[in-house]
Amino acid sequence: MTTKNKYAEKYFELFAERRTAMSNHFRKSQIAVYKFGQAIVSRLGLPENFETFDGKRAEPWVKFFEWDTPNNTIGDAVRYSDFDSVEPNGTLRFGLGLALSHAENSFPKTYFYMQCALLAHDDHVSLNLGGDGEYGVFEVPDQPGWDFSSAVDAFLLAIETLLKGPLFPDPQKPRPIGFIET
Repeated sequence: MTTKNKYAEKYFELFAERRTAMSNHFRKSQIAVYKFGQAIVSRLGLPENFETFDGKRAEPWVKFFEWDTPNNTIGDAVRYSDFDSVEPNGTLRFGLGLALSHAENSFPKTYFYMQCALLAHDDHVSLNLGGDGEYGVFEVPDQPGWDFSSAVDAFLLAIETLLKGPLFPDPQKPRPIGFIET
């Protein structure tokens, strides 16, 4: 190997290390998002999916949504593994939706959504509910079982508060929570 190749090899190795670290950050963030959704479904005692009205397909009780940060609005539904961009500080901003209706087997379903922001650290994740922590900020250790119980409590309390609140909230105030008709 020539000196020129050794010099270039250094940068290839540095890039590979950085790319691996970024991939690990994304994967940890994606897994944490999924585990939070699972914790909500588990707390409510629901199966992972429900059958649609026509019985032709299964839909998840919890859906994940892209978050349009510039407009502070909910975006398209995506799989948790499709989140592929973070803010410059590494924060993953997303919407998490829970299907609600008159009863477990009634239709139509409406998704209650909340903006969330998740930042993965070496040994834990920070989860902000309401985007900037309006509904709580939770530090969840990165370990088997991921204990999201306090965050689930806050998420469910936000649903209850919204359902008991005004039918037509102030449209001038951007809100990190709401409903999406399906």
